Amino acid sequence: MRERVTAAALALALLGYSNGLAIRALRRGAVADAAYVRSNGPFLVVLVGALAAVRGVGPGGLLREAGVQQAGGGRSLVGGPLVGGLLATPALLFFARPVVLRQPLVYDPIAGLSRGALRRRIWLELPLTVALFEEIAFRGLLDQAWRRAGWPQPGLATSLAFAGWHWAVSVDTMRRTNIAAQATRVPRVLRRHANAVGVGGGLLATAVVGLALTALRRWCGGNLLGPVLAHWIADALLVLALHRRREP
Repeated sequence: MRERVTAAALALALLGYSNGLAIRALRRGAVADAAYVRSNGPFLVVLVGALAAVRGVGPGGLLREAGVQQAGGGRSLVGGPLVGGLLATPALLFFARPVVLRQPLVYDPIAGLSRGALRRRIWLELPLTVALFEEIAFRGLLDQAWRRAGWPQPGLATSLAFAGWHWAVSVDTMRRTNIAAQATRVPRVLRRHANAVGVGGGLLATAVVGLALTALRRWCGGNLLGPVLAHWIADALLVLALHRRREP
């Protein structure tokens, strides 16, 4: 029972942190996902420290149990890039041929990045504050917590929480794209709710990605490096593709 409470508390802490931070940024008119750059690192330290204290183990032991290990490194180096490319493919195809949009998808916060900001985004922010943080938090700590609790479908529970983590960010992202203005090739009833449909589709896709990353970690013998590489490469490919887009 204690392990189930711990897993549920961890999931709620992740959801509350992510969506609370994003909603606060939205109210201030800031880009929601920019709020995580400085705060994800300290928040992860707090999570690891709190879980280690609850379980009576050191932070190092907790992280090893969560998948920060050497075993499975070879498979991670092979599977991570491969899965990352596969995960990015559907979105890249949509960017290239957005059949439901009259014009290509544009997301201004990425399209407007300078070269220096783009390099920082690709080589620093995405690997550290996005991929590494989220994989330790979800495929590592949360997945392991559900497994210790004996949850029947820990990968599914983790992936649903992973999708929920992105809810407020997805709302903000859709508002900053041109989807509402360009979704002219869908039925009128859907066109009026293009952003909401986009958020729902994005969250569903995120849950599927979470399941794929969970499966990748299992294939890598529990090593988190594979999911971290896959997550980073997929996000980096999408950012590079969006950066090429400009309003005509």
